Amino acid sequence: MMKKSNLYKIHRYLSIICLLPVLFWCVSGLTHPIMANWFRIQPAHRKAPVTNIDTTLIQTKVTEVVKGDLATFHNLGVKTFANKMYYFFEKENTYHFVDVSTGNVLAQGAKKYATYLAKYYLGNKNATVTAISVVHQFNSEYKVINRHLPAYKVSFNDDAQSDVYVHLPSGNLGTINNHFKRTQLWVFSTFHNWDFLGDNHTLKPLVVFSFSLATFVVGILGLYLYAINRKKYKKRKKQTDKLKNRNIHRYISVPASIFFLMFSFSGAYHAFQKFEPYNLNQYQPKPVFNHQDIHQNIFSIDGIERVQRISMVKMEGKSYYRVSFVKNPQANYYSADCLELLLHGDELYAKQRAIEITGLKKEEIVNVNLITRFQNSYGFINKRLPVYEVIFKDDKATKCYVETASGIPGALVNKAKKREALSFVMLHKFHFLDFLGKGNRDIIIALAVLSVLLVLYSGLRVFVQLVKNR
Repeated sequence: MMKKSNLYKIHRYLSIICLLPVLFWCVSGLTHPIMANWFRIQPAHRKAPVTNIDTTLIQTKVTEVVKGDLATFHNLGVKTFANKMYYFFEKENTYHFVDVSTGNVLAQGAKKYATYLAKYYLGNKNATVTAISVVHQFNSEYKVINRHLPAYKVSFNDDAQSDVYVHLPSGNLGTINNHFKRTQLWVFSTFHNWDFLGDNHTLKPLVVFSFSLATFVVGILGLYLYAINRKKYKKRKKQTDKLKNRNIHRYISVPASIFFLMFSFSGAYHAFQKFEPYNLNQYQPKPVFNHQDIHQNIFSIDGIERVQRISMVKMEGKSYYRVSFVKNPQANYYSADCLELLLHGDELYAKQRAIEITGLKKEEIVNVNLITRFQNSYGFINKRLPVYEVIFKDDKATKCYVETASGIPGALVNKAKKREALSFVMLHKFHFLDFLGKGNRDIIIALAVLSVLLVLYSGLRVFVQLVKNR
């Protein structure tokens, strides 16, 4: 059994080692609820603009367009903006807009559509664009939580110096940043996520995990030492100058230790799972289509005026138009050769993508559920909706949440990831308090962080006193 004096030394010196990291985590952690509640940027719109297909504008058949540079492509859709309608082609992360009336390629079409989307979400049609760039990788200002890649970053010269990130194929918003949010992101990325360590999937999680684990050990040691010496502490005269700072530290630390341990344990667990890269965009399907895969009469289907988005997919080697309608979470699938409607096409495509993504077998699928709103099992952090929850009966209890609009999974979950996710959302983000509302929950998180800062301050006073008395 280790001597108590040695345990005190370990607790004391390990605390000093962890002091700055914990201080950085606490102060930067406070910026998160502040931004989420009091300085949150509200976009003018939450959903992508409606396509509004007008078949009377179509004077050029799509078969006449699919030639030359567009002889092969990864996807085909329709976009409407600036009172015009365009065939929209995706090819190797580049986008081409062809006027359905004239057959002419729109010069700088991707930038023009990105500008249209950015102003739509910003809610300011008169804002002047200062720069447009393409973001191919997540970075300190466009975090992985935004999900969509590649994204177009459109910068404006409005009072807030806004940057709007938009995803052209879906028409969705990635995020909106302003000067204040960029500062908050830098603080959080630098001092909470420790992005200054780079994107290395070994060094960064190792350092964060080590300090988080050390912090957890400090908390456990502190509680243990208090528990075995509790009676002794009560017998001492509490107002002596020598013991006053120690008593203050104990009175604060014991009740605050629950938050200290919750944050450090869940942080260490979260850092540990970062050793394995979790890049869901790598699963984006890249089918190749040509003139043999297209059929002009897709515009003759029933309800064409209610279409939200048209795209193309391949299932079992056969090409289909995927057509989503306004206010309908399930898309219809029409065979590209004869426009025959495929029954349960959206679910069938979700199953195919889940099998391709996980490498599991069709026979291992036990259930498929359509999810149209965020819930405990599939939270807001995943961003993508609607998705299909495809459940497998393999040893890992794998679940693949497929967004059929993109073919990309919103989340990949197994037993191990489920445990870590539960730890993080409950112990680090306090989702067990969701019944109180997000605002009240964030206030409690902020108070918990402040209590940890008080533990640091009172502990530091004890250490300084010990140094002075030597």
